Amino acid sequence: MMCISNIDDILQVVQMIRAEPDEEYKYLFEETQDFAKLVETTIEMPRITKRQSNRNNIPASSAYDYFKLNIFIPLLDHFLVAIKDRFNEHAKKAAAISSIVPQYIGNKNYDDLATALEIYQKFLPGSSTEIKSEFLLWKKRWTQLITDNDSNPLSPSSINNYNSPTKKRKEQIILPDTAIDAYLQCSEAFYPNLKILLKIFSTLPVSTSTAERTFSVLKLLKSYLRSTMSENRLNGLAMMYIYRDFDVNIDSVIDEFAKKNRRLVF
Repeated sequence: MMCISNIDDILQVVQMIRAEPDEEYKYLFEETQDFAKLVETTIEMPRITKRQSNRNNIPASSAYDYFKLNIFIPLLDHFLVAIKDRFNEHAKKAAAISSIVPQYIGNKNYDDLATALEIYQKFLPGSSTEIKSEFLLWKKRWTQLITDNDSNPLSPSSINNYNSPTKKRKEQIILPDTAIDAYLQCSEAFYPNLKILLKIFSTLPVSTSTAERTFSVLKLLKSYLRSTMSENRLNGLAMMYIYRDFDVNIDSVIDEFAKKNRRLVF
């Protein structure tokens, strides 16, 4: 939850570094030089050839410029693209469901949840009015629990008595701080719409399984019998396998091949 709220700040800081990378890069390069001295080595620019296919080959006059142009700046660009893809507008709207997690609901209102409802309204059985009523009732339940707990101070005898029911009750009041814990505490009879939202939030994909499956596909396509396959053909076969659930218009594929010459690159 806190991560989503800080994404914009992180992007702004990295974009500032990307706009003026000299100061930050100079600091990192000097630290690297100090470390290189400790291990008795030097930072040298790798050998550059006219044709380079395995790494960037941007011309540079020194190791300082080479690593800046070929490593530091591309790394910042890759980081920015990855963060934007990972936390796109859809993900930010979906993360608005975190406003109904009891640990964070105290300073939230219904408008904070409205962005998530734009996406998941069709999965909910109730109307907007019913969802708002459930939200207010759900918020009242947890805020009242905190208020009652704070408004009943412990007596001197309860403080010294570890077996006191009052002290045990105050120690046991821990608000759910995850979607799964909130889902378990949410009664479907009273909060049917919030129950579904918490179920959705608990099962949102947050893994890198898609990228990992892509690497697994390469083992099937780039075998020993196909070791001389060209890059274009490998990319095409990989895309066809990964997105095999997509409908392909055969006629458009035939037309595309008909526009090209007959010499195919394999």
